Amino acid sequence: DGCTNRLELECNFPASPEEPFGRWVVSICPANCDKTRAMCFCGEGTKYPSRPLAETCGFQFNPPSEPDGPKIVNWTKVDQDVFTTNGSIQGWCNVDPTEAYAGKIKFKEECDCKYDGLWGRFCEVPVESVCINQCSGHGHCRGGFCQP
Repeated sequence: DGCTNRLELECNFPASPEEPFGRWVVSICPANCDKTRAMCFCGEGTKYPSRPLAETCGFQFNPPSEPDGPKIVNWTKVDQDVFTTNGSIQGWCNVDPTEAYAGKIKFKEECDCKYDGLWGRFCEVPVESVCINQCSGHGHCRGGFCQP
């Protein structure tokens, strides 16, 4: 039966001194990895623990090497600012959507709602997902997939 074995899906490849989060992969995660889906979230201790912290969102950027040049992601350094509660710093995990939409606080522009099941600039609108036959008694529907 396909629902009896629980898979552990890592977000990151094995770490090394040069690559503390492993080599790059789309699920790379500097915070809370949901190992049932290999997806990265803000996690416990934040105001919005289920908010995605996907791809470049959780990492620092190196300044451009030339004026008006592109910012380059530093995949080795966590951007601690995404966890801030200080509204004058570009945060993400504790940003209140109402205050952000009103322009009262800053937020990290590279962060957005990457995963299915959530909508809105700050992932504040849940979107219902369905599973064919409600998983036929084999687990529950999560993000459009049956899970034990």
